[in-house]
Amino acid sequence: MMSNRDKPTNYMIISLSGVLGIFWVDYLYVFSKLGMNARKIIILVFFLTIIGLFMALTKCSQRVKQNVFLVIFSLIIFEIMLQITAIMGLIPGLVIYRNLPYARVYCSREGLGNSIMNRYGRYYPKFNLDSQAQRIVLIGDSFIEALGISPHKNMGVILNNLLDNYAGPGKYSVLALGTSGMGPAQYLEMVKYAIKYFKPSEVLIFICLGNDFRDIDLKKQGGLGEAYKPENYIYYILDSNGNLTLHPQSVKAQKSFNSRLELNNQSILKTLPVTISSYFMTPPVVETFGRILWQKAKGPQRGSGDEIADQLERIGLDGFVFKKNLSTEAWEAITICLKILQLCDKTARENGVKLHLVTIPVFPKVFYRGKNASAFLETGEYDFDLPEKILSKFAQEQGIQLLPMARYMQVKNIDAKVIRSLFFHGTGHFTEQGHAFFAGALFEKVWAKRKTDGNGGVSPLIRSDVE
Repeated sequence: MMSNRDKPTNYMIISLSGVLGIFWVDYLYVFSKLGMNARKIIILVFFLTIIGLFMALTKCSQRVKQNVFLVIFSLIIFEIMLQITAIMGLIPGLVIYRNLPYARVYCSREGLGNSIMNRYGRYYPKFNLDSQAQRIVLIGDSFIEALGISPHKNMGVILNNLLDNYAGPGKYSVLALGTSGMGPAQYLEMVKYAIKYFKPSEVLIFICLGNDFRDIDLKKQGGLGEAYKPENYIYYILDSNGNLTLHPQSVKAQKSFNSRLELNNQSILKTLPVTISSYFMTPPVVETFGRILWQKAKGPQRGSGDEIADQLERIGLDGFVFKKNLSTEAWEAITICLKILQLCDKTARENGVKLHLVTIPVFPKVFYRGKNASAFLETGEYDFDLPEKILSKFAQEQGIQLLPMARYMQVKNIDAKVIRSLFFHGTGHFTEQGHAFFAGALFEKVWAKRKTDGNGGVSPLIRSDVE
């Protein structure tokens, strides 16, 4: 039997174990690349362990209980030290984020993002939802979410400042809905979500030429882990008549994605426990450094012998849409992407919203051997202009406004050194300079054009090869 003297110690140990364990399990459940069944087994084992620990402690000596308490106390001290280190921005190579209201964000893999999500689960300052302001929504993946910089340096904030100077304070409100891991299929859902909750007058979709075509290719993307299986990630396919249709297994993924979006517009109490768990640093730190050690133990991966393909793979991109001789798979991925963008435009038009497309070009390391934006974009069997040319032709045919940023840089004759400064390590996400550069280009080629020629800001940068 457990004596009255032992009860406080036992209950304290059980309580601390339970709290720490719940947050650990929650982290595994949300972030682990394990399958759903494996994660459920982890949760079951955890609760059985807690029950077993409680039963064991009733029979353990006081010394054993003290040792258990010491381990838990050490974990708490370790967590406190991590929190202090994180506040100072000194933990390297770590990414922590959840798209939930006021969740913790810490990203030191590229640059440093050290803040919290806003009320709507976006890594962006407080949304200005003044009813008098014209709202502009930016939609994209991790390039627009920009976890590696301060949210106040996001291109949406800079564009908003430029518009304030142009039209007067409060006339425009720019909202960035960037979300890491999204692709064109998710952009379509995000357009619907933005129209429903934020009532924009204009929506800008940023197409990352390096991965947005891969993101809708189940053959390539589906093999990247459990999170990218069709039941967990939205995919579209072409039917026998070439019509776009949602992958049957992605119905669940589509509902789940929209449920998560809707949740961020409901009471924050519904997500409070998970939000609180996002502030704990120990689980992601242990997981991150464990993964690093595992990768080092496996040794360096062998390359394919294709310098450019290997470079792109190392930064999470895919070169199959840059091949001069596009494969059948590449054409299918491009076709699906364009049809999804058509749906985005149709949805926007039906709701009186103007849609713009903006390209995010890819510059491989070989590009920086040249002097300006025209150098090495076509090299060997690769043409890094090709997807943008296809998008330009598509936009022209559909009457969609497009800002082709590779072409913009070529017309401006931007120096290769300047372009390198726009991306982390020259090939990664946007730096603060990159966000400022893109915001300036958007303002110049969309909004400032309206004042000078009154044509609604249609970009004059139609590529010569599709005029």
